[in-house]
Amino acid sequence: MAPETRVTPAKRFQEPVEQPKKSAVEGVKEQSRYLRGTIADELAKDTDHFSEADKQLLKFHGTYQQEDRDARKHRAKQGVGKHYMFMVRCKIPGGRVSAKQYLALDKLAENYANGTLRITSRQGIQFHGVLKGEPEEYDCRHQRYPADNPRGLRRCEPERHGMSRAASPRCRS
Repeated sequence: MAPETRVTPAKRFQEPVEQPKKSAVEGVKEQSRYLRGTIADELAKDTDHFSEADKQLLKFHGTYQQEDRDARKHRAKQGVGKHYMFMVRCKIPGGRVSAKQYLALDKLAENYANGTLRITSRQGIQFHGVLKGEPEEYDCRHQRYPADNPRGLRRCEPERHGMSRAASPRCRS
């Protein structure tokens, strides 16, 4: 009588496993130099929006390119193209903001956004209506403010300022 041969589960599945196809966004991320892409170059251009690849990368920095839907109909009648603006998200770890921080955030919304702060249910604040010409100043100017202002909007320093934000590819410290 021949000895019984056993097939272990590992031997049964030795065929090469086909990797799932990567999405277009995964391809952009792989080519982006650690999510930097060409965002800095695009900020220097005199356009009101970013390329599709950099638009995808901006999302990882808490910034979202959007079309102004309120102006769409009016601009279509005039034969003018899309009007782009941005939503910038600021995280508030622990969900607490001091009075000074709130006033600084309110001033940012007044100076660089549409004047409103939208507080989210996930410890965040959103600035809507930010224009492309402004994000560089929005990023860098506030990093030089005293510690009681929300310098962390674009630079992650939660232990010092009580706020966190993804690093901006434009800011050098």
